Amino acid sequence: MGMVSEFELGDQGLKQSPLPEIASDAIFRIANHAIDMEIDELLSFCLSEYGEADLVKAKEEFFDRTGKVFPHEDSFHPRMSYFTDFYLFHRPLPEVDHQSAFERFLNTAPKKPKTLTGVRHSLYRVWKCNPTKLVLKDLFDLSKWTVEKRIDECFLGIHKNDLIQGHLYLSGALSYLSRGVIFHDPSLTRALKKWLKPIRKQGDPLSFDHLAPLASMQLKAARHQKIQPIEIYRNLPNL
Repeated sequence: MGMVSEFELGDQGLKQSPLPEIASDAIFRIANHAIDMEIDELLSFCLSEYGEADLVKAKEEFFDRTGKVFPHEDSFHPRMSYFTDFYLFHRPLPEVDHQSAFERFLNTAPKKPKTLTGVRHSLYRVWKCNPTKLVLKDLFDLSKWTVEKRIDECFLGIHKNDLIQGHLYLSGALSYLSRGVIFHDPSLTRALKKWLKPIRKQGDPLSFDHLAPLASMQLKAARHQKIQPIEIYRNLPNL
């Protein structure tokens, strides 16, 4: 069976991440501050190594693949966070064969991340929720993930059976939801399960290449709310 896009830093480099478990409050308080600091370090590494011009080029590539969003739109800030995840964890760096910024950072930086141990990118259904904790079910490999909140956020506005496209930041046994999340209409659950099925049968990981068109469809649906979402999403392959 294929796996979602996922990698974790181990003693010998990158390895598949285990399912998370609930950890102690003390570990949680340390981790949810350090995750954001290490994301900032990754961004600083990219800017110092490859410059702002490459960041602008990456943003153009992202818009080409997921749709261009504008500052006046409600989804602007979440999608810019989604762009950050694309830039750091998926986009190959210039002149570096098939390595993302995160992988390059792990292989070259003298100070390796201690808190951000991996990233998981997929399409999730909210299985359980309350203002401080989520349980997400991955619609690709059917695994379940307990998601802790950061100190400065809560999960009000997220409901059971919501469909979320985005990244989980892994920190040992803990997982945190990236701020770059895309919400798909829950009425699409059955159709998107059908769409995922042939990808899973191929045995390949669920990649950004698979999920980028899904993000584009969601943006079109948000801009054409008089049209049923399924009519827009029918443009996806195999749907």
